[in-house]
Amino acid sequence: MPPNADQSLLGYVDHSQCNCLNESAGHTLKSIMQSHKEPGSYLLSDVDEQLLLNVSFHQMVRIKALRVHSHKSSQGPLIVNILVNRPSIGFEDVQDAQESEIAQMVRLSEEDVRVGKQIPLRFVRFQSVNSVHLFIKSNQGGSDETRIDELDFFGSLAQSVLDRKIKFISQIAYLISRKNTGTGDPPGLNAIPSALNSELLDVAVGLACSSMVILHRETLLLFSKTTFEVAMITAPLMVVDWLNNWPIGLKLNRELSKFCSQTFLVLISSWNYWLPSILEVALYGFAYLGLLGALTLVAFTADVTQVATLHLHMCHVIVTTAVHGLRLSTSTLWNLFQGIVILCTG
Repeated sequence: MPPNADQSLLGYVDHSQCNCLNESAGHTLKSIMQSHKEPGSYLLSDVDEQLLLNVSFHQMVRIKALRVHSHKSSQGPLIVNILVNRPSIGFEDVQDAQESEIAQMVRLSEEDVRVGKQIPLRFVRFQSVNSVHLFIKSNQGGSDETRIDELDFFGSLAQSVLDRKIKFISQIAYLISRKNTGTGDPPGLNAIPSALNSELLDVAVGLACSSMVILHRETLLLFSKTTFEVAMITAPLMVVDWLNNWPIGLKLNRELSKFCSQTFLVLISSWNYWLPSILEVALYGFAYLGLLGALTLVAFTADVTQVATLHLHMCHVIVTTAVHGLRLSTSTLWNLFQGIVILCTG
């Protein structure tokens, strides 16, 4: 193994997210991406010689070398264009891709694919890889079928931004604990007043939270949209619909009940249009407000929650105002009735 290739990365491949365009139905990419693949399995192109392999990893990796092996070297790949971190990609994207969009273009020899030689990659282009995409443009023999029996990537796990922030937090906490326990002033903290220790930790935690949001923004956005839609839109609509239709016998003022129900339905349904945009803007804000510290993020989260539930507050104000008006009307009628009774009995 060459010195720039640390280990096989097949164990970190997310097979559920791997796919190949123009693969034969009986000879697929997934059949050769297993750590222990079945004997006789290989990837074969279908309509023509071109293939587009999309390989995703469970966690971020650094790729240092590529290995492609074909038992029929004349059908092995010749020109391979490699792209990284393009989750949705098709032939139209790679065929007209600019040189700046391609991480590296590899030209394999027939000997490379016959013996399965490791091909070094430009390491600087493959530092933080979540997914790698191989566009097989042509094969060795110029035939209509391209065959790959083994495909492997070599490298190491990449330290994510979040990991670096957590390490930074640990170092800050360790230095501050040494300063506060009197075990000696660590270098770099001699001139820092004790009052700033908590501020440093606050900013460090805020940066870590922001890094997590940036790394997993799409997943968090989908989760927040689903959660808020169920809790703030679907559930209130079901409650309003239930109150509007049943139990009729308990409604002392049907006209008022109908007015409130219809108003609530309009408010909640209208808010469903704005809620996704609010959450998306909130996530962007959360990602960059970490520079101001964790307490700022907590306050920002509370403000976003108030905005996201504004329609429910409006419903509460409407029903409170309506009930208060009804109570005043009832009280006025009762006072009027008492006055009439007094006059009649007097």
